[in-house]
Amino acid sequence: MKRASEEFPAIDPREAMRARSKLLLGGWYRAEVASAIGDLGTMTWTLADLAERVPDVPPSCVNKELTILLDCDFVLRNGRNDRGQYLYSTAGLNEYWALGQALIERAARPSGESKVLPLWPNKRRGPKV
Repeated sequence: MKRASEEFPAIDPREAMRARSKLLLGGWYRAEVASAIGDLGTMTWTLADLAERVPDVPPSCVNKELTILLDCDFVLRNGRNDRGQYLYSTAGLNEYWALGQALIERAARPSGESKVLPLWPNKRRGPKV
């Protein structure tokens, strides 16, 4: 019997986390954006504030994820600041933001520490190589 490490090729942890984000939350970058929103807490913030917290995510993708979260009423728009930027806040849902953080923390763990099944349990599914 093959070991899991032989059967499932190693992939970049960030790529694995983003794939899980896509499967669980519906967006490739959504876990990172959700985690950053959770970090911002109850304060009011701008798109620039959010983008600053996720420097590895392209700004256009941060905007796309924010738009989806607005459409779902997970984030609220609260007018504009004195510079004309929209102000945002969360609509509660602390568990959602915590899920984004949990996916990021899981990706940061060394692979041997995970007790969860591999992302792609069979050979027919998986990242395109």
